[in-house]
Amino acid sequence: MFVTDAALALSSAVRDSNMTVRIRACWALGNLCDALVIGADSGSGEVSEALRKTETLGTSVEEHGADSFGVSLSEENVEVVEEEEKDGGESVESEFPRDVLLMIVESALVAASDTDRIRCNAVRALGNFTRFVPGRLLMEEEQLFKRVVSVLIENLRSHSNNPRRALSAKVRWNAAYALGNLFSNSRLPVHSSACLDHALVSLADSLQTSNFKIRINAARAIAVPGSMSTYRSSYLRLLRAISSSLCGVVREVDVATSSSTSPGELQDYPEQLCEQLVRTIHHLIRVPDAPLSLLKVNDWEALQDSLMRTRARGIDPDNLSSLSLEVILPFCPTPSTSTSASLPLSSV
Repeated sequence: MFVTDAALALSSAVRDSNMTVRIRACWALGNLCDALVIGADSGSGEVSEALRKTETLGTSVEEHGADSFGVSLSEENVEVVEEEEKDGGESVESEFPRDVLLMIVESALVAASDTDRIRCNAVRALGNFTRFVPGRLLMEEEQLFKRVVSVLIENLRSHSNNPRRALSAKVRWNAAYALGNLFSNSRLPVHSSACLDHALVSLADSLQTSNFKIRINAARAIAVPGSMSTYRSSYLRLLRAISSSLCGVVREVDVATSSSTSPGELQDYPEQLCEQLVRTIHHLIRVPDAPLSLLKVNDWEALQDSLMRTRARGIDPDNLSSLSLEVILPFCPTPSTSTSASLPLSSV
C-alpha cells in the first residue's frame, strides 16, 4: 500500500544526515498526516485521494503559518467535528496497520527536536496525528500520547531565558495550532487529563507573547474543547487570561490604527487577534456547566470592560461582543453584594 510504503520511507528520511532531505521529508510527513485527517473526517479512509487534495496544503502551512487554514471554532462546528471523528478514527485504524500509525508518530517526534525549519512541519504532523488517532490506540499507548503532548508544549514555549533553546515564531504558532487539533479529538483519554491541563495552561501563557500569529492560534486552540470535562480546573484561569489579553490588544489596535508607518499586514493582526479573543470568550462562557458563579466582581468588570471596548471600536464579529455581554449580565454581582470584590480570578 502506498501510505505504508510512504511511512517507511519517511521514517528513514527524517533521520537522514542531510538537512535538506530531512526538511523535505518532514514536509511530506506533514502532508501525509493532513491526508489522514481528511480521510478520518470524511469517514471514508480514502487517503490516497486525500493526499492529492493536500498537495498544496503543506506549503500553505509552511509559508504562511497554521492560521492560514481559516478554521472556525464556533460551538456548533466543534460539535460537528466531534461527531464526524467518532467513526473517522476507527476507519483510519482499520485501513492502516497499527505499526504504521506508530511509525508515523515516532518519526514526527524525532523531527520535532530537530532544527526550526524541520520542527514547524513536525509539530503540524503531530497535531494532525492526535486529531485522527483512534481512541483504542490512545488508551493502549498512554505514554506515547503523553510524549506527544509534552513535545507540542515544549515547541510552544518561547524559552526566552535560554537563547540556545529559543524557537522561531513559526514553530510556536504551528505548535499552538497543533494543540487545537489535539483538542478536536473527542476520544482523548480521561486518564491523561493532567497533561491536557498543562497544554491549556501553556496556551494561556502564550497569549503574553508579542507575536500576533502565536496569540491568534493559541486563542483559537483554547476555544476548541466543548465541555468542562476537558477544561476542568483550568477554566477560570483561561477565562481570566483571555479577558486580560483582550484588554491589552484593544490598546494595540488603537496604536496600529493611529500609526501611519505600520504596514497594512501589521495593522490587521491586532484586529484579527481581538476578534478571535472575542470569539473565545463567547465560547468559554457558553460551555455547558461553566462555573460562572465562581467569578468575582473584578473578573466580571474586566470581562465587561474588554467586551464593551471592542464593541465601541466596531470590533464585534458576528455580534459576539454584544451576545457575550447579554450572557454574563445576569451573573454580574455588585461590590455591595460581594465580600470578595478584591479577589482576582486566579485566587479561585
